[in-house]
Amino acid sequence: ARARAMMLRGDFLGAIDTLRAGAVSVLEEQHVERDYLVALCLAKSGAARQALAICESDLRHCAQNMPPETARDVAALRARCLKDLALEAGESRAPKLLAAAQAYEDVFAKHGGYYPLINAATLHLLAGELARARALATQVIGELPAERDDGYWPLATRVEALLILGDMREAEAAIVTLAERHSVAAADRATTKKQLLAICRAHGIDAAVLAPFRIPRPLRYCGNRLLWPDAGAAERAELGRALALAIGIFLDRHDLCCAYGSLAGGADTIIAEAVLARGIELHLVFPFRLDE
Repeated sequence: ARARAMMLRGDFLGAIDTLRAGAVSVLEEQHVERDYLVALCLAKSGAARQALAICESDLRHCAQNMPPETARDVAALRARCLKDLALEAGESRAPKLLAAAQAYEDVFAKHGGYYPLINAATLHLLAGELARARALATQVIGELPAERDDGYWPLATRVEALLILGDMREAEAAIVTLAERHSVAAADRATTKKQLLAICRAHGIDAAVLAPFRIPRPLRYCGNRLLWPDAGAAERAELGRALALAIGIFLDRHDLCCAYGSLAGGADTIIAEAVLARGIELHLVFPFRLDE
């Protein structure tokens, strides 16, 4: 549960540490869940090869005993790793994109669901197979819930399918609706936008169409100590207030999800206080052990 909470915040490396440091359960299904979550965190951190190795070794060995939902998730994660590796392949990536697309189609054939199908459609598009991509996108529309306003992921999938189909009027309206879903984790929004940007590039669509769909950004801060040796107490206080005001204006201009930094006396502390005052998640990183 702690690891899942960390994943929602985008702290995938911390989640991996938590999962690997936890007590080993005697229940095989919990071994599977732990290994799956470790592989998922690795994939979300960009370590697709390591994640794929877990999918094809530890998790494949227990495939026969997995519940159907877990088997679907593991198969989809393996396809995702193949997709990420294909996207890294450069000019020779088309065969790898098609192999990843086939892996997603295999997941759909065995387990159903719109998620593997839309990924297969996008991969065919990126591989240059527009007709196949549009055929799958049309099929995706039919797989989605009948109610259009039914959760973030069905709506994000609809946007993806509409962009593949080139239905810009419907896509633009759906993007605006999608942008209003503020309760979704920033990491999930980032994954969505990455996918939508790839479709826009492949289709020659101006990425400005995605402007309403903004991603909260992380902040790293590092300030100076406030020495001002020649200033009197009143002047130092006034300079501190001016600095706090400028920092507040900067923070209010940006849609921030979290901030990382230390607490050196001066600007660091003023920034940290301003971050907390705005309800932004603060992560403190010290250049020494906490007990020191």
